[in-house]
Amino acid sequence: MHRFRVIPQLLLLAVIVVGCGGPKYDESLQMPNFNYGEVLDGHMRRAEQAMMSVRDLPSAEAAANQLHLINQDLDDVVYNAPRMSEDGQIALGVIAAQHLVEVQRLKADIDRNPTLARVFDVELETMMAYLQTMASGNFEDKPGG
Repeated sequence: MHRFRVIPQLLLLAVIVVGCGGPKYDESLQMPNFNYGEVLDGHMRRAEQAMMSVRDLPSAEAAANQLHLINQDLDDVVYNAPRMSEDGQIALGVIAAQHLVEVQRLKADIDRNPTLARVFDVELETMMAYLQTMASGNFEDKPGG
């Protein structure tokens, strides 16, 4: 059984969670029942957990399926973001931009392994597109829309 050497790359993804948002979020991200900063960071924590589970090809495929579900949740954030104030959209964009840099680094590392690249390419590209949309604030050109 072939084991993948992705742990150093996954540590980069962990920086996403540690380096972004933190426990205090801008009040412009607060909605009546949730905070968009917490929601986005939560989705990225789920992505980190999925990637940390990768040990072989079947676990990589399972992680890619999890990333697909996370991307559906990111689509919801992008869809609803225009309902936020302009300050909220800017604050969300700052958090998304930080996540985007780390996902780009992760993808570059994963692309060094052709097998992993085939498994994760579509989902990581989609994730980066959603994060780029949030970072840019251009919600009219949302991915898949």
